[in-house]
Amino acid sequence: MRRPMGILFLVAALLAPGAAFADAGATLFDVAPTTLDLKAGEAGLFFITNHGTKPVTIQIEALDWRQADGADQLSPSKSFFTSPPLARVAPGARQSIRVLARPAGGGEAAYRLRVSELPDPDAKGSGVQVLMQFLMPVFVDHRDAPPQLAWAAREENGKRVVTARNMGPEAVKLDSLALNGAATPAGLIYILPGASRSFSAPSGATHVSGHDARSGRAVTTDLP
Repeated sequence: MRRPMGILFLVAALLAPGAAFADAGATLFDVAPTTLDLKAGEAGLFFITNHGTKPVTIQIEALDWRQADGADQLSPSKSFFTSPPLARVAPGARQSIRVLARPAGGGEAAYRLRVSELPDPDAKGSGVQVLMQFLMPVFVDHRDAPPQLAWAAREENGKRVVTARNMGPEAVKLDSLALNGAATPAGLIYILPGASRSFSAPSGATHVSGHDARSGRAVTTDLP
């Protein structure tokens, strides 16, 4: 009896402009661009290109994006839409995906697109089929506001913890974050309006420096 094939998802958060490549065995495809900025009520496009030798089936889900307790919270959206929601992309072909957002209220709105490779029904044999899943940031009505971060520091279980809260109207995308000149391993970090993120800091850290990749502005402060 043939053993069933297992499924393994590899998830990649898409944080920078350009194209992201997914390589899962015989499947090779890219998604471009990797961040979308839309106007409310105006359609936008992104593209999935299959560079592999086999057809690939892709599911595209439109999600509301919130943050609470330092973590992302995603849920099916009623104001953000994709067409088509499912695409079968032939080898060498490029599929366009249309997106449209109608957020309620003013100010910037944040969403995510979850782009998931679906299992190949023709895959044979035992083993693990590796599938790729991308999470693409989407922003609506971005106005390039300067970052407005409130910083705090505390001691917790013998360690110093630094917290940044976004007090502004738009998401901040921190990169090159350093504490007392020492780079943190945090990488690229989004902080949505009203949300906060915490970082472990060296004992005695009193200065924060970094960069908001969305506005291009420097982020620097002395901790209280």
